[in-house]
Amino acid sequence: MQRFVTLVGLASLLLAACSSAPQPTAVYDPASLRFSGEQAFEIEADFVQQFPNRDSGQPNNERAAAWLMAEFTRLGWACRLDEWETINYSRSIPLRNVVCELRGESPREILVVAHHDQSPDTIQGADNDGSGIAILLHLAEIFAAEPTPKYTLVFASVDAEEYGMLGTRRYIQTHADTTQ
Repeated sequence: MQRFVTLVGLASLLLAACSSAPQPTAVYDPASLRFSGEQAFEIEADFVQQFPNRDSGQPNNERAAAWLMAEFTRLGWACRLDEWETINYSRSIPLRNVVCELRGESPREILVVAHHDQSPDTIQGADNDGSGIAILLHLAEIFAAEPTPKYTLVFASVDAEEYGMLGTRRYIQTHADTTQ
């Protein structure tokens, strides 16, 4: 009997835990969102079709970085190209980060990063990381059209993610204030 009561109690507890939770109500108007998945997809398709085979050190990698710098600059962001190299299998590989800034009311920074290189095992690198680049560019367009943000925004398109996130490491190591 005691076993039966324990099982009934446990079953009741499990059933109560599985009851549906109340659905949260949206506190924003979805129609007011400016991010467009369709627009991001168009940017991605354009990027990966223009710059296939953009693994680090390849000509299309350099072209992709130059194109990204031009696109961010066209949107009103202040950009710089950070060029350096690494050695891979006794071969010097030229690398580059595109670092763009949109000044905010505060010098404190919010950093958003995507990588423009791709694995040499793919042709277009659409998911890794053409999609990240597309989101970065689409967000840059949205923020550039808004009033001055509260914090300074830094969008970095980094190289050599496929070599162990070297571009991100490079950004951190060369940042003016490595405590941020």
